[in-house]
Amino acid sequence: MGVLHVLFTPVRESRIDRPSSFGTSVGSPIRVDEIFQHLALRIADGTYPPGARLRDHSLAEEFAISRTPIREAMQRLRGIGMIEIYPSRHTIVADVTTESITATREFAALSAGCIVRFAVPKLDDAERDRAAALARDVASEIAADGDWLSAQADLLRHLCDRAQNPLFRLFLGDAWYLVIRDLSRVSLSTAQRMQRENAAAALAELIRDGDVDGAERAARDVFSLSGD
Repeated sequence: MGVLHVLFTPVRESRIDRPSSFGTSVGSPIRVDEIFQHLALRIADGTYPPGARLRDHSLAEEFAISRTPIREAMQRLRGIGMIEIYPSRHTIVADVTTESITATREFAALSAGCIVRFAVPKLDDAERDRAAALARDVASEIAADGDWLSAQADLLRHLCDRAQNPLFRLFLGDAWYLVIRDLSRVSLSTAQRMQRENAAAALAELIRDGDVDGAERAARDVFSLSGD
């Protein structure tokens, strides 16, 4: 496996801002959710790079809480593959590999396509126009090498609200931190950026026209790259 430590360079803070509803799980104590979000974002933005050791007692002191919510948050991080916990309680940030990036991109593409397929037929005219505008925002952010993932999250959140399937929200929960970690630092060639921008622009038009099949393909293509 080719470990991509080079990916973990600082990223602009705007790229990792997350709405308060992201990263939460039904039934979890709010304190655990807050700790999980803090730690997940530190891993996603490279504050904690691959191989960095996380110590529950140090984190408990930092957040002025007991170790129990720290350990619960770490179990959630482990569950999505962001950290590795060894039997001796030795905890490190997981490596990012070419394989994990590809897996994340494939998962994101398929999830986005499903959300679009189920939501578009249920949009009224005003909602369709709003979704198209949000997709155009994604295209603009890609063209400017900006915060396209946050723009994409805004679009998918809008569509999730109308897809009438609460399970789609899981994609925008804990798993979204993997999307941030794995996709925010991937350098694109000019051709790849144009491909992604064109896919987002096409998605806007296809949503506006109510073309479900075409919109689903375009939603997947926003995450896919030539050669996938």
